[in-house]
Amino acid sequence: MNTELKLARYSKNLTQQEVADMVGIDRSTYARYETGTLPPYHRAIKISKVLNAEIHTLFNYQKKLINSEAIRKIMGEQEQQKERWWKRLLSRMKR
Repeated sequence: MNTELKLARYSKNLTQQEVADMVGIDRSTYARYETGTLPPYHRAIKISKVLNAEIHTLFNYQKKLINSEAIRKIMGEQEQQKERWWKRLLSRMKR
């Protein structure tokens, strides 16, 4: 359970639905974050801004990101996308 996230929301007198609406996600998605699921970094930034709290306090990113398999996967996917983009660009230049 992410107690810090829930406490930050309570301190702002907001419901899960209100936070979810401000962030642009479903309430059920936000509820998963309060039960311990780690949100994507870009979404964690939005939530921390809505709740006016430090991201590392809300989600303890310093510990969770160090050895995160998800982060390595995302980085690999981004590199693959860059590589595909360059290949398409080069093939277009050869035409």
